[in-house]
Amino acid sequence: MAEGGVLKKRAGEWEPASLSLAEREAASLSLAEQEAATLSLAERRRLREAACALIGRMAADAAHGEGVLSALSRLLPAVLIETMQEGAAKADATPSAAALALAGGGGGGEGADAMAPQSAGLRLFDETQENPELVWDNQMRAELAACLDSLCRELASHLRSSKNIPPPSLTRGVPPLQYTQLGSDLNLGGVWVARFVRQPQWALRKPGRFLDGLLKEWALLVPAAAAAALAEQQFLSQPACDASSVWGSVCNALVALLGANPALAREVAARGAAPQFTAHCAHVDSRVARVACAVSLTLAGSQPGLQALRRFDSVAQLTSAVASRCERAALVLGALTKMAALPDLVGQAMRCGLPGLCLRLVEGGSNTYDEPPAVRAHAVQLLRALAADATHGAEVTSLLETSAAWSELRAQAVDLFLKSDHSGLSLLEHAGRRASGVGLLALSATNAAALSRPPPAGASSSSFSSVAHSSTLVGKAKPQPPTFYQPQPPVLPPQPQPSTLPP
Repeated sequence: MAEGGVLKKRAGEWEPASLSLAEREAASLSLAEQEAATLSLAERRRLREAACALIGRMAADAAHGEGVLSALSRLLPAVLIETMQEGAAKADATPSAAALALAGGGGGGEGADAMAPQSAGLRLFDETQENPELVWDNQMRAELAACLDSLCRELASHLRSSKNIPPPSLTRGVPPLQYTQLGSDLNLGGVWVARFVRQPQWALRKPGRFLDGLLKEWALLVPAAAAAALAEQQFLSQPACDASSVWGSVCNALVALLGANPALAREVAARGAAPQFTAHCAHVDSRVARVACAVSLTLAGSQPGLQALRRFDSVAQLTSAVASRCERAALVLGALTKMAALPDLVGQAMRCGLPGLCLRLVEGGSNTYDEPPAVRAHAVQLLRALAADATHGAEVTSLLETSAAWSELRAQAVDLFLKSDHSGLSLLEHAGRRASGVGLLALSATNAAALSRPPPAGASSSSFSSVAHSSTLVGKAKPQPPTFYQPQPPVLPPQPQPSTLPP
């Protein structure tokens, strides 16, 4: 019998005496805490390793794994659960490792167990991480421990008073744990969207899952953005991108994800999401329109994307966006140029009058667009691609021969003014900027070509580095107004002066 008649031991087990429910609960929990406090470091580690292995095996179960994952994801980050699941799979592949984790290391003793390598799941749980997929530190571990302690007390109290029937609150599912540090940050597919925008080159574990979350959010964003723009009547004054808003974060994340992983264009095409972007290149919300143009360009740059664009009237949608003077008309024309590689898409272009539209841009219609040199250059490239088609090339050529402007641009090189595919990566950050002129564009291209050549023979590395540095400064300098040379009067030698002294 324990002191005060609280507990008595029978057959090696502790059984509560005639106490109230609150006293029984307090006694059982205090006893568990005392037993945990008496464990050695090696025993605690074996217990934690066994818990990680058990969580991983339950999450990997074929029958109930999805339910376990759904319950655990309300408390733990998805990366932690997946790492424990992968560790359990590796342990099953090596029975000796599983036996070591669950049985305590066999005859190795506590010293050998303490020297054993820590599992990946437990090591990640104990580390401090802050990246697009995992935000985890001591404060969040403390919040998790407090939440689990409260859930265990609630469960124990209810089971003792309700004859082993779980409480309704836990039957419906564990309430999600709201970590203080995360606040209201948006998480899609196990990735924190705002942090991914700040680190777009982060190698995601499952980029396809993140893409699914972004596409679902995009499907909700587009009609909401249109409704907001129509309600506020701010079509022209719509901000380029508010990085702190949910819309801005989703738009930035879509562009950054496809820019860092061009192979995901296959996934966009496989999910049937291509029409969601080509149809909104002229959206009233400038953020939506910019992302739609960038994604359409990415789709046109891959074979699966081109095959997806063949399945609907994509050329007509993009042509309509260019005709409506969308802000990123140069990117849309670049996408149409890539699409001209397929005869089916060239046929669509002929039916919607794309050659005539491009010819009007070449003849001076591009002056009303943003970045007129880039729009005109891309229109020239697109006309050349259409004229090279085996089926419709003759019809395009006969149309071009009637234009005097085309005769001047027929063989002129326009590569200097073309916008690269990578320009879509910064389209949200620099949306308010316009083309500063042809001179700076030619100057930056000349500097890039000069710096890519090796230094001349006999030139020192220091002199070449100084030239490169000065060229970089010239490229970054702002254009100054021209200064004109004003001739100065010639400087004459001193002439003898008549004497003023008396004779």
